[in-house]
Amino acid sequence: MAGAESRIVRIVDLLLLVAQRVAEVSLGIMAIVMAIDVVGRYLFNRPLNGSDEFIGSLLLLVFFAGIPLATRTGEHVTIDLVTSALTERAQRWQQAAGNLIAAGISLLLMAAAWRKASELARHGDVSLVMGIPQAPLYYFASTMLALNVLVILAVIVLSSRRAKDA
Repeated sequence: MAGAESRIVRIVDLLLLVAQRVAEVSLGIMAIVMAIDVVGRYLFNRPLNGSDEFIGSLLLLVFFAGIPLATRTGEHVTIDLVTSALTERAQRWQQAAGNLIAAGISLLLMAAAWRKASELARHGDVSLVMGIPQAPLYYFASTMLALNVLVILAVIVLSSRRAKDA
């Protein structure tokens, strides 16, 4: 692998590690908050105020951090009714086309999330009960979608290299 490509892959992998840690910590906190809420609700008739909002915010972090992680490991849900009937070369073209479409959709969603985050930041929108600022959540979603585009492009480059080497 060329030096520049190797550096890019290392940077993307580092960013993915950060996304993974965000997802892990968020999921752990979600579990703790949910357990406290359930115990408080059913044993003491005192639910944890704002837990639904807080858990919802953490869920957004887990979901959007998971998108580039799933892309990198190829763990998306796929339906391959036609793929098995294609030649190996046609399968590579199909994969490349699918990756380019996915990158385009991620770019569109990234731009929409960034616009929404900017709007929320301008208005200072916060959640109703806990006052959680909403703009940073949307900026995070947009950033993870941008990372997903980088991961898709890295996957395209790496798979084309493998195809040439084979």
